[in-house]
Amino acid sequence: MRFDAYANMMKNLKKIGVNIDTVLSDNVQVEFEPEALTALLTKLSDQGKRRKDRAQTGVGVRQASKKSADDTGADASAPE
Repeated sequence: MRFDAYANMMKNLKKIGVNIDTVLSDNVQVEFEPEALTALLTKLSDQGKRRKDRAQTGVGVRQASKKSADDTGADASAPE
């Protein structure tokens, strides 16, 4: 990667609250400011920006589930 592209990427990440340290050790340290996490989660949860053919899945996503037999009073083994 060219240095100018790397420096520009690091500057843009810092603007949105993501600090990345790759200089002082062989490890990469990534730090998110609390405001950055809130902004990123808001953008990720905005359904208006999602492609219509993509379903939202992952940790913390509430999936619509079928009602259990207890909820409907029906036998769970009976075909619908």
